[in-house]
Amino acid sequence: MKSLKHLAEPSYAALRIVSGLLFAFHGAQKILGIYAPPQMPPLVFGSQMWLGG
Repeated sequence: MKSLKHLAEPSYAALRIVSGLLFAFHGAQKILGIYAPPQMPPLVFGSQMWLGG
């Protein structure tokens, strides 16, 4: 697998970037209501859905 060794660092960086973006978008959807489906009501601060998802 010496031929794939040069792809290790860029692929690891891409994995970390994509994973971070997924977590950020999910957090924005749950906490801020951004990117949420229209049928999802806005969450009340401190409610069970706001705390636990």
